[in-house]
Amino acid sequence: MFRKVLRYSRTCVLLGVILLAFYVLLFSFSTLLGQYSADTGASISQEGHALVVDYKQKCQCPSVKIWPQGYVHLPQLPVCKLIDSEQEDVWMEQGVLRIHTPITVNKSRRICSVFPIIRMDDFISVYGEGMDDVSDHTKLSWPMVMVLCQPRENLEVKRSLSWDENAFKNQSRHFICGSHPPQKLPPPSILKNQIPGYSILLLGLDSVSHSAALRHLPKTMHMLETNPNAVTMQLYNVVGDGTTTNLLALLTGYFEDELPESRRSRVTSKHNTTVVDKYPWIWNTYSQVGGYATHFIEDSPKWGTFQYRLIGFGVEKTPTHSYGRPCMLAADKEHGKRLGCINSRYTHHVLLESLREFFHAYAYRPRFSLTFFSELIHDNPAYATLLDDDLVTLLRQIQVNDEQDFLFDEPKPFSNTIVILFADHGPRLGGARLSVQGKLEERLPLLSFILPKRFSTDWPEAFAQLRANRDRLVTLFDVHATLKHILIRQYGDHLDSVWSDIRVRSLLNNWPPVVYTAANHILSHVNHIVQRINSHRGMSSNVQKCQKMVLSKITSAERASIPKDVLRFQHSADIDGRLPFFSNHVPKVDNQALSVLRLHVVLEPGSAHFESTVHVNMTSGLPERHPIEISRLDPYESKAWCTPADHLPEFRRFCVCGARD
Repeated sequence: MFRKVLRYSRTCVLLGVILLAFYVLLFSFSTLLGQYSADTGASISQEGHALVVDYKQKCQCPSVKIWPQGYVHLPQLPVCKLIDSEQEDVWMEQGVLRIHTPITVNKSRRICSVFPIIRMDDFISVYGEGMDDVSDHTKLSWPMVMVLCQPRENLEVKRSLSWDENAFKNQSRHFICGSHPPQKLPPPSILKNQIPGYSILLLGLDSVSHSAALRHLPKTMHMLETNPNAVTMQLYNVVGDGTTTNLLALLTGYFEDELPESRRSRVTSKHNTTVVDKYPWIWNTYSQVGGYATHFIEDSPKWGTFQYRLIGFGVEKTPTHSYGRPCMLAADKEHGKRLGCINSRYTHHVLLESLREFFHAYAYRPRFSLTFFSELIHDNPAYATLLDDDLVTLLRQIQVNDEQDFLFDEPKPFSNTIVILFADHGPRLGGARLSVQGKLEERLPLLSFILPKRFSTDWPEAFAQLRANRDRLVTLFDVHATLKHILIRQYGDHLDSVWSDIRVRSLLNNWPPVVYTAANHILSHVNHIVQRINSHRGMSSNVQKCQKMVLSKITSAERASIPKDVLRFQHSADIDGRLPFFSNHVPKVDNQALSVLRLHVVLEPGSAHFESTVHVNMTSGLPERHPIEISRLDPYESKAWCTPADHLPEFRRFCVCGARD
């Protein structure tokens, strides 16, 4: 009898667990659907880009697989230097040039020369008068140089010598994008009678989602997970489409269309300064207020964040004290440039060397650096595997320097540094992006904070709030506010006016337990797809070469609405608040007043994939469309060959050229 009762009890428990799991699954799906259909689908009023949401609901992170079907585990990685290569290894080490010649090569028959790299403007770099016969441990007079190593006979001019093609092929060019000797900087506008301020290191990874980081940066992510001073944000979301929009949010606190017009297709510059110089860059605020030395370097200069579509910075001065673009321009134009490599070095090694040299050169000052990696990983985040070991090495160096700061009087280069490891957005191109998970990953990039020990001891309440906010919906606008908050903390409350914008919240502050989540100023892509794309063909004669596109198929169409269970919910059905109680009545909601459709379409010719969000206002009886931007989901550069890269670059993604003559 006892066994029968026991079996009956187990059966009841099992059925109860199954029913509860089924219920939770349905409820979770409803909540997830609500979040990703305009987050809540509630009444939304829009003024500019600041969204005010009447309905409030805690934002929930969707469940995504680390290795979903169709994702490539490891691509073919580039090899920059062959094992049997006779090229020298050339690098910079704390302001000193290092040259290592392979033991199989006769040093006396090789000569290295150094040529300074001179910036003419944001699009042209030239070489200055060089210095011949430099050797290992040479201290240079220029921060950025090209080192040319070759056989000595190449420099010998003798009529009797015949042309030796192999000798000239045996040249090697190496690029140093350093910061030595440092500039003499003005004093800060506000004197601070305390220990040196926090240095800021923004490490940017193009197109790496949080999930992609777990896939392709496992060592880095493990280090972040095991570091008690690191916090990874779980609901970091993009604010727009592409790198420029998101980095402007981080560095200025504004959307691009809120700043003065700076697109190359709309403005020209005949002066020493451009409109981009006058943007409210956060690095200028740090420099002026706290006397910070500043640094900015990114690879892929052809697609420069502020130069591809925008007009770039002016001739008069560089945007930061150490500015790597002139060096990267020279390296990118070198004959035989391979993707992911600068001669025999990986491109990201050159960038990491640049930031290390900057932190060493200006060790007497607090420093602000933005180092942004894009080459290779922009088109395929799986190439981030190349960076994993090097990122771990850098983060360990920063951690060791910070620990040594407590033991030695002389500060180390990276002591007391706040590291923000972030991505501008997730993958935007390729086959994976066309999946549902790909859409989520594009909007859920990586964002982690690594704080120095002094931060948690000097400002424990801020560290606690950062940890508390890890599961809140955040954007780069909030990171911008956090950077300003750090400056206010160090240099006075009278700077509080610098972040009065309602849409920004410092991650070091306490937020309400329930926050507005309906797109939290997350930019929609928008609409009228085929007509909108074809309308660009009349911009100029070059764009007219693009073929007229027609709809091939609608891959997906999603409509935002409020989930019924959200409308039916009354109160909790149990004392623990775990089970909801639903009413049988579903309140009537006028979903027609504001409908939001997200469309994924394929256009021909070229099988071009586009995605757009269509805002349809039905109150007037007719759809009312507000075009803002359309996303291109497939690689398009090879299809837009008939439009020059420097002419109307923002319209190249809409172009599919005809057959070549």
